[in-house]
Amino acid sequence: MRHYSKEEWMLFKNGCGTPEKLRNMEEHLYRCDCCLELFLSEIGDDEMRDASRKISPDFDKKVLAAAKKEFLEFGRKRVLRTPGFNKLIAYYTACAMITIMLMTAGLSLKVAEKLGMLANTAWGNRIEQGVSLNWPTKVAKKANEWIINFETGKGGFGIE
Repeated sequence: MRHYSKEEWMLFKNGCGTPEKLRNMEEHLYRCDCCLELFLSEIGDDEMRDASRKISPDFDKKVLAAAKKEFLEFGRKRVLRTPGFNKLIAYYTACAMITIMLMTAGLSLKVAEKLGMLANTAWGNRIEQGVSLNWPTKVAKKANEWIINFETGKGGFGIE
């Protein structure tokens, strides 16, 4: 992003330049905090006094009233634009009521117990099928055979 110099901002402040360049510089101020800070630092006390004379005394009240009006209208429009909002609340209320009824009846607890038993059974079958529990004995037996073969001169792997 290209940054403008102090001199360029002074020219911008005085309105010097083509309308296109002035518009580009103004748009740049919206995007670049560094240039905005540089531009605002160039505004002097005399210019602040001149600007405060041009602004009416009830300017802040008018702006706040307009902002409040816009906010209220936006809120009404937003609620009116979501026709499914009431249906959504009804849906969540119905789901909550059904959940409470099932919890009261103990059905959800029974379902959870059954699912837990199924999971334990399936996991237990996997362990029984996949892992031999006497593997340390097999390892010790193979190591013993290897040592005996090595000592008798047959080689460590049972190969002559």
